[in-house]
Amino acid sequence: MKRKNGFIAISLLYSFFLCFIALMMGLLANYSHSYLILSKLNEPLTYTNNSLKSTFLSAYPPIVDGTVDFSKFVPSASGNSGQSGLYISEDDDGTSYYLRGEISNNYVDIGTTFQETLSLYTLTDTSGKQYTYNNELDARAKCDDFFSDESECHITVETQVTGGPLLWRIVRINGDNTIRLIADYGVGVSAFNNSNNSNFSGSSIEDALEEWYTMTIVRPGLGNLIAEASYCNNTSNSISSYSPSLECRGNSLKLKVGLLSADELVMAGIVSENPSSKISFNNYLYSSTSSEEKESYAWWTMSPYTSSAIYAAYAAGNSGIISYNTDENYVVIRPVINLKAEVEIIDGNGTSERPYRIYLSS
Repeated sequence: MKRKNGFIAISLLYSFFLCFIALMMGLLANYSHSYLILSKLNEPLTYTNNSLKSTFLSAYPPIVDGTVDFSKFVPSASGNSGQSGLYISEDDDGTSYYLRGEISNNYVDIGTTFQETLSLYTLTDTSGKQYTYNNELDARAKCDDFFSDESECHITVETQVTGGPLLWRIVRINGDNTIRLIADYGVGVSAFNNSNNSNFSGSSIEDALEEWYTMTIVRPGLGNLIAEASYCNNTSNSISSYSPSLECRGNSLKLKVGLLSADELVMAGIVSENPSSKISFNNYLYSSTSSEEKESYAWWTMSPYTSSAIYAAYAAGNSGIISYNTDENYVVIRPVINLKAEVEIIDGNGTSERPYRIYLSS
């Protein structure tokens, strides 16, 4: 009987030992699985090592044959105006690659957004018919058609706020390998200066750009993408002789945000207004318009025309020229920034539907 009880005790102990081993193996397997999941969740996201510069240069091999005649259309039926594509020129920092003509896949999405406020003015005539206008002056002018006494004309105002992503267009790869971008449309209006002065430093438009940069780039945490780069407040008036250059012939400034020079506009394919019969529509800067401002859409450059006038691009609606505006006039702002050379592509093919989305690899 004693031997039988001993056998039962040993069997129970052995069974308990096997259960303990099985339990520990289960716990160990569960721990390993959980650790694997957590380690995957904690791994940083990685993307293909694909710099924006190298990808873009692969999409647009530089055109190096012949000298471009900047006084002609792009492309031109006669003469060497240069076909649309990527060209090589020297700037103050080295060899630059600039875009000219009709370019459809130079869109970049860096994560910026915009907000627009549109006011609609509606008046009702004596028969009850309603008329809606985008500005109050037009609505007030219409009052005279229906009412002999203007005090009888009642206008209602409706404000609409819209917004969405603010896309950018690649202008060129700079000599220091940073990538120059211009906003695809205007972000507001400003006088260039209010003191009869064509210097960019200390100007009204510099203040407007810096305020916009703080609100749109710095506060959303996008400032690490932006490089300080060279901008040119050039004074050579070189577009009158169609001899534009990326080498600054004026005040060279190191900035985080600025404007294009008139020379850069000419190199992109916009011609001077002289002769006025020359209107250039076939360039990527012209195609970027604001729907509310198509008929009067002009935007500032950084290039003085005189001491009190600045070159501006009339590049929308029925206009496709470079002209000038007095520095106290309010004209559209299209900011220009430069991405750091290290930015890489997450995805996209550069079209407006699938713009290049980027991140900073280091």
